[in-house]
Amino acid sequence: MLIYSFYLIRNLLEKRFNSIQVQYTDGTTINVSRGSSLLEASHKAGRYHESVCGGRGRCTTCRVRVTSSLGELPKPNKIEQSVINRLNFDQSLRLACQLRPETDIEINPLIKLVNHDKQNLRFSNQENLSGIEKETVIMFCDLRGFTRLSDGKMPFDVVFILNKYFKLVTDAVEENKGRIDKFIGDGVMAIFDKDTTISKNCKNALKGAAMITTYLNDLNDELSTEDIEPLRLGIGIHSGNAIIGKMGYGEASTDTAIGDTVNVASRLEQLTKDYSCQLMFSSIVAENAELDKTKLNSVKTKIRGKKDYLEAFYCGSADEAIKAL
Repeated sequence: MLIYSFYLIRNLLEKRFNSIQVQYTDGTTINVSRGSSLLEASHKAGRYHESVCGGRGRCTTCRVRVTSSLGELPKPNKIEQSVINRLNFDQSLRLACQLRPETDIEINPLIKLVNHDKQNLRFSNQENLSGIEKETVIMFCDLRGFTRLSDGKMPFDVVFILNKYFKLVTDAVEENKGRIDKFIGDGVMAIFDKDTTISKNCKNALKGAAMITTYLNDLNDELSTEDIEPLRLGIGIHSGNAIIGKMGYGEASTDTAIGDTVNVASRLEQLTKDYSCQLMFSSIVAENAELDKTKLNSVKTKIRGKKDYLEAFYCGSADEAIKAL
C-alpha cells in the first residue's frame, strides 16, 4: 500500500511539474504537457482551431495573440521566424502550430470559424477542411475569339457548340488520366495527377493537349457546314506544387486546386495569343516529360507577379510536342 501511494504521489507530482496551463480569452483553461504546441493544446481541449496547412507553418490561420507576459516565451523557430519576418508580426502574434510554451500562457486565437457545426463538419477530415499540398500538373484550355464567333447566332446554338467543345476537351483529358477541375466561361481547367509519377503526369498532359487538337479538328469538320470560322484554342501547362482540396462553402463546395502553379499555367495559356501558337508549357513540364528540347521553340517570358523570367516552350499545334517525346 505504501509503495502504491509512493508511485501515485510521484505520478501526480510529475504531472504537476511537467505540465503547463493554457488559458483562452473566453475563459477555457486546460493543462497540457510542457513542450506541447498550442495547436495540440486546442485539439486536446476539443476546440476547433484553424490550421489550413495542417500545422506545418505554411499559413497563418492558426495564429494567436499572446495576452499574457511575453518575456518567458521561447524564441520562434526557423519556420515561424520566416513567417514573422515576411508578414511583420508584432511580438505578441505567434503561430499556434509552432509555439511550444514552457510556462503558463494566455492566448486568443484570431481566426474564428462561424457555423462550423452546421455547415462544415460533413467535410471533417483534414484533406477536405484544409486541403493537401501535392506536386501536380495543371492545364488551361481556352477558345479563341468565341465571343466574336458567336455574334449573330441564337443563344441555344452557341450553347450547342460550346457543349461540343467541352465534351471533346473532357474526353481528351480523361482518356489521358486527367480530370476536369472546372469550366470557366469558354475555358477549361484540368488537373493531371492520377498517375504514379510527375513525369508520367506531364506526359499525360501533353498527350491530352495533342488529343484535344485532333478532336477539335474533327469538330471543325463537323461544323464546316454551319458557316462559322473554325474553332481555335490556346493551351497552357505547368507543373509544381498546388493546394488541392474543397473550396467554397456548404453545398457549393467543390474540389479544386489553387496556388502559384495554377496561376502560371493560366498565364501560359494567355501567352499563346501573343505567340500565335496553340500550346505553351513551362521548361519544368518539358524536363519532367523528358522531351527533346532541340525540337521545340523556346522563349523566356515574364510572368505577372514574378521577379524572374520563366523559360517556356511553344508549339504552333499541340501535337508537335508529342514528336519531342
